[in-house]
Amino acid sequence: MRTPKVLLVSMPFGALERQALGISILKAILVERGIACDIRYLNFSFAELIGTDNYLWLSNDVPHTAFAGEWIFSRALYGKNAAAEANYISEVLQDEWQLGGTSIQRILNAQNLVPHYLDFCAATVPWKDYAIVGFTSTFEQNLASLAMALRIKRAHPNIQIVFGGANWEGEMGRELHRQFSFVDFVCDGEADESFPLLVERIFSERCTKKALDQVKGIVYRSNGASVYTGRAAFVQDIMTN
Repeated sequence: MRTPKVLLVSMPFGALERQALGISILKAILVERGIACDIRYLNFSFAELIGTDNYLWLSNDVPHTAFAGEWIFSRALYGKNAAAEANYISEVLQDEWQLGGTSIQRILNAQNLVPHYLDFCAATVPWKDYAIVGFTSTFEQNLASLAMALRIKRAHPNIQIVFGGANWEGEMGRELHRQFSFVDFVCDGEADESFPLLVERIFSERCTKKALDQVKGIVYRSNGASVYTGRAAFVQDIMTN
């Protein structure tokens, strides 16, 4: 029987110039506990597809509150809505942020390449090798991560999908869990302790309600409803031996 493995993923528009510290820490903790874990920076694949200059421009120069990075992946998650897309371009990009035609076309070009990017990720990552796939989501990573997670769940229903990061803290995370049924678990806040405990329960097949309730700082699904186990204690000792 194949040893179960964990995959941790960083999607667009994660920074290219620095690693995602959170998933690196989680990998180290899992490996220390004897759990196999890989990391995939799939944001680099999108940067290569649309061009690094375009990726950095979208990440750093387009106003963050325009949420262009999220909007680019909205069609992949929700489907095409021509009226809503036209309103976004007119009201947000043109009226609010005064972006010109060249800038708007750069955003549209990136959006048009999203299906090819997701197809590439679906085909080149050996998803079936993993029992758990975890997504880190901060800033404008939510819709890209959700779009990829939806594809994974449709193709591999037995893979457990876990989300964490700043976009999934507190009430935001609980509401996102309620809205997206393909997300199995959320780690709320610091996951240094909650995520490894959750992984151990999944791998040991002790995923009963009683066992999950003992893991503070997670959201899980029970009879179709989202259940929050309460805030986990803050990590006090960040030093490693």
